[in-house]
Amino acid sequence: MIIGSYADGPWSHRGLEKLLANPAIKIAFICARYDRQGLVLSQKASKSGTPYLFHPDSNSSDFLARIDLYACDLLVSMSFNQIFRKHTIETPQLVTINCPFGPAALGCLGKEEIKINKVKVLQDAPSYDGVPGAVSAKNNQSFLGKALDSFVRVLGWESDNKMKVGDRLK
Repeated sequence: MIIGSYADGPWSHRGLEKLLANPAIKIAFICARYDRQGLVLSQKASKSGTPYLFHPDSNSSDFLARIDLYACDLLVSMSFNQIFRKHTIETPQLVTINCPFGPAALGCLGKEEIKINKVKVLQDAPSYDGVPGAVSAKNNQSFLGKALDSFVRVLGWESDNKMKVGDRLK
């Protein structure tokens, strides 16, 4: 089993230790946060002979072309701070596993970070084509956002930006 690891923080360190100790698993690469490359991850990569990567946009075509060369069966994101787009999710042979840290998902609104703390998937929402991340409705308590194949009502978020209909979260 060949795994590509996107990692940050103590949870990812513990997870990597378990994966590296399993002889049936080969870690193809360790991708750290671009803005905070950790010494622990760098040391684990060096000790295990695993390529250590970081990039400001893990969804960019140049980075994905690099990742494709590893022919991973799985991509595992453990506390990583970038949200994977469709092509990144579909890169591995089998599946992508995303284990975000804590209750908040991180995204960007413009150049500012937004933390999403509580989301409800709208099960019976009609299936419309649209841009993932687009804000389609908003009031003081929530906003509707387009997900990849559904709509979600975001019930809790933290941001200094004033969000409006038509904005796009990335």
